This record gives sequence, structure tokens and C-alpha cells, in this order.
Amino acid sequence: MRELLASLLLRLPEHPRRQAYQMLSVGLMALGKLLCPSRCRCLRIAVFEHRLSGNLRAFCARVRQDGLEAELGFMPTDPAVFRTLRENPEQLPHGVRLLDRLSLADMAWTIGAHVFLTSMMARRFVRLIKRLHPGTNFVQTFHSYVVLPEPRSWFTAMADFDHLFAPSEWFAENLLARHGVPRDRIHVTGYAALDEFVQETRSREELCQLHQLDPSRPIVLYAPTLQAASDEAGGAALKLSDPLFLQQLDQWAGEHHAQIVLRTHPLEKINVDSLPNLFLRPASKYREVFAQLRVADVMVSDLSGIMVYYAALQRPQVVIRTMASQAADGVQFIEEVDLPGDVVDRPSQLFASLDRALADPVAYCATHGQKMSQLRERAFGNTLDGQCASRYFECLARLNAREDKC
Repeated sequence: MRELLASLLLRLPEHPRRQAYQMLSVGLMALGKLLCPSRCRCLRIAVFEHRLSGNLRAFCARVRQDGLEAELGFMPTDPAVFRTLRENPEQLPHGVRLLDRLSLADMAWTIGAHVFLTSMMARRFVRLIKRLHPGTNFVQTFHSYVVLPEPRSWFTAMADFDHLFAPSEWFAENLLARHGVPRDRIHVTGYAALDEFVQETRSREELCQLHQLDPSRPIVLYAPTLQAASDEAGGAALKLSDPLFLQQLDQWAGEHHAQIVLRTHPLEKINVDSLPNLFLRPASKYREVFAQLRVADVMVSDLSGIMVYYAALQRPQVVIRTMASQAADGVQFIEEVDLPGDVVDRPSQLFASLDRALADPVAYCATHGQKMSQLRERAFGNTLDGQCASRYFECLARLNAREDKC
């Protein structure tokens, strides 16, 4: 029966499929509640996401690494993701239970959770669970930094969550508290995915070997996100789907004895087999984004989270101009005038900026020094200490003790 339901759900378009999956899981949780009248003694944490983000993956790994007393479960919102993880359990962090929405036993486990962690909005799901189990805390961890304009309603909707883990003090005050989220619900924890970034001990040679790159040659990471996902995003002349532009990239790299790593968006399908200086490392297959960031001497991106992560290294980056749709009352993390590098929208501009960045990275960074410092302060504050995941757990433990659930 479970297999039949799963196959039927997979036939639905993505958005209706997620909604049907949510409603079905809530119904099974209601039954599961009858099987689980009391909660476990240790902290039980249910992670609810489309796919396990790098942020919460890092948190789960840290809990196991430090031997903390907690039960961890992951509930994918998409049955296709669940099926992949069921067939490839090694893709889950060690000790994390994969929660099957079509299993009463797993729903019983889930309804016994003390905390739900999510980086999704999922307001309908949050409200349904709260009705079913009013004592459960929902904690918003954010998928990434809010670099695009969001309507004020997006921020005020955060009040649906019991608690929010903010990546920095600036983020907490200017993007949450200022727009209606009660300050006592906001906890400045940092962004757990960055722990492994700042604690990285592998050498450049080891990281390059991981991605089959030559550590003796300069490396440019080309990793735009919005530009790949939308025809209206801007920078049309710099799209990787354009064969002529790929040839220009390869030619520039050859002239500079450089390697260009293409971290392509899942929507992009390109072939670089005949271009020897381009290395295709798609995000869908190479999930160690921080390893790619560590080895990159320069990065090219747009208004996406990866631009913020790279700022932690204080290395040169070039930003593709992004014509993002502006909400009438839009609020955003960073304006174009504050971007931490040259802003380009044509190949000639891109190559001129890359020339300067590789020739004298110190001078290039000095040109944008004030903007880079401002971005780092807004994004990280004092949280780049490798202890963000520990702060997550400490905060969850305090919340659980305060609610007296155990």
C-alpha cells in the first residue's frame, strides 16, 4: 500500500505533490499520536525540508561528532528525495533516521519530537502541526542569506515560528525584529554550514584532488544561481548555455594558464568535453561547495548565498549584474551599490575584472575593502568561530528545558 501511494504521489506535478504529501503526513501523524502518548527523555529533533540543506546537515553531523544526547530524524517534503535517500542511505549523516511519511511508526516518532527544524516557509504545515501538537517548537534556520528583495510580508510571516536562528546580529535586528518578529524569539547562532568552512584543515592540494584540479594553476569558480534560473535575471551575455561564451571562457583560461570550475545550476545542461580549461562540477553531484570555495582564487557569482559565503575568505569576487524583480515594499540584505566586487554584465567587463583580480588580488580587494567588510559584518558578525552548530544545540536544549517537555 505504501509503495502504491508513493508511486501515485510521484505522478503529480511538483507543487501539488508536496501539498498532497504534507496533508497525508499530517493525517498519519494524527494516528501516530495515538501510538506515542509520551515523549522520549532525550532531545528529539525532527528536520523538515525539501532536501537536507548544508546548514542542517552540518548541524546533524556535529551532534553525532560531539556525542550529544539527541535523536535526529529527517523528513523530506518530496517523495522523490525520500526514495533516493532510502536507496542510498549513505547520503544521510550518520545516525540520522529517515522518516517515512507513509509509515505510522515514523509518524509516531515524529509527533513525539520536541523540536521541528526547517529552512522552509511551510506555513500551512506549521499551523497544522501546532493544532495537532501545541507543545512542539518550530524553529526557522533559513536556507541561505536573504540576498534578494523580499516583501515585508515575508518577514512578518516569520512570526508563525516559535523561534528563529539568525546568522548575525545585523540580520536579527534589521531583517527580523524591525519587521515584526518578537526579539525574544530570535537567537543569534550563526550559520551552522560555515563551521566546516572555517575549520577546514585539508590542504589546497587535497581539496584540488577532490575535484580533479591542478593546485599549481589559478582557479576561477564560476557559480551564478539566479542568472541560470531565469531569462529575466540579467547578464544574458554571460549565460553558460551560450556555446560562444563557453568558448570565450576557455580561451581566456588558456591564455592565463587558469582553470575555470563551472558550478552549474540544476537547470543548466551544458557540455564542455572539448574545452580543456573548463571543469564542469555541477551542484547536484559535487555537494562540497565549501571545498570549491576554498580552492578558488577568484569567484564569479550573482545575488546568491554563495556570494556571501565566499566573503568569509576575503578573496576577490566578480558579481554578475542581476535584474531581480523588486517587490513594491521590498526588503533586502544587500543593495547593488554595496556588492563586494566589480559588477559586470558583458564578457569584456568580466575578463577585464578577472585580469585585475588574478594579477593583484590584494589591490583588487582593497578597491572593494569597505564593501567587503560591511558584507562580512552583516552576514557573520562574530559568529565565524566554528561553533554555530553547537549554539544550535545549546539553544534547542534550553528551549526544551524551558518548555519542560521531557
